[in-house]
Amino acid sequence: MKQIMLLEDDKDICDAVILSLSTLQYQVNCFADDAQLSDGSAEPPDLFIIDKNLSGKDGVDICRFLKAHAKYKHLPVLLMSADPDTHTLALLAGANGAIIKPFRVKTLKEAIANYI
Repeated sequence: MKQIMLLEDDKDICDAVILSLSTLQYQVNCFADDAQLSDGSAEPPDLFIIDKNLSGKDGVDICRFLKAHAKYKHLPVLLMSADPDTHTLALLAGANGAIIKPFRVKTLKEAIANYI
């Protein structure tokens, strides 16, 4: 089963993503912050999905950290935000792609399928 780490502080979005992907046999682990990444204790997933606007932390900075960290840099990252410049921000941060909120489940599944 493919592992996805979702960094999202909105519980409703976490629940929606988990439910949407459960039929595709993805294991989604949702975290409200990057604490497990900062200390390097997180096991590498198959894909990261990171909300740009986490409470107290910028998802762009988290993406840059991941792409600079030896343990995580080879893993695909999708940046997620309602910001219309998300694609540009994702590119500048080294992310592999972007998802614009609000998103359709089909769009989410297609974006994930491109990297897993």
